[in-house]
Amino acid sequence: MAGINLSEGVASVKREKRSSFDTGFVFAVILVAIILAVWGGIRYFMFTTDRSVTTLETEISEAGTTLQGEKVDRILAFDTRRGGIEESAKTNEDVAKRLTELEGLIIPSVRLTEYSFNHDDGSVVVSGVTSDYKYLAQQLISLKTKTEYASMRVEKITNTESGDISFTLKADTLSQ
Repeated sequence: MAGINLSEGVASVKREKRSSFDTGFVFAVILVAIILAVWGGIRYFMFTTDRSVTTLETEISEAGTTLQGEKVDRILAFDTRRGGIEESAKTNEDVAKRLTELEGLIIPSVRLTEYSFNHDDGSVVVSGVTSDYKYLAQQLISLKTKTEYASMRVEKITNTESGDISFTLKADTLSQ
């Protein structure tokens, strides 16, 4: 068997010529087309968005220039003052009414020397002069009949040089 030619016994395999447009090539072309379409869509979206943003910035700057000037400043100042007046009206007390009520509560034997009202903490201080402790007690009872002065107490009592009694009454918080 030394002289046998083995190459003749094998049938020659013919290769088929493949076409250039097989499935792999078609898939690659479709994939590239999809990628280019997505990239183009993103670029178009960015272009239109940038144009919209530029348009809006221009409109905002134009509107901003119309909102500046003397007339706008005057309106803003007026609105600020109006807001302050509104806030003050809510917390402001009618002083004349309060003093008239206090005048009705003072007994004839007592002379008031000081009245102060702290609006922030609601405390009131009433100072006066009387000739007898009995009148001081009557005055304290008279003040406590009103709910505004229900927490009234004697803060200080001293004797004056003329022999009268000087007193200070204080209410820490008013029930309003």
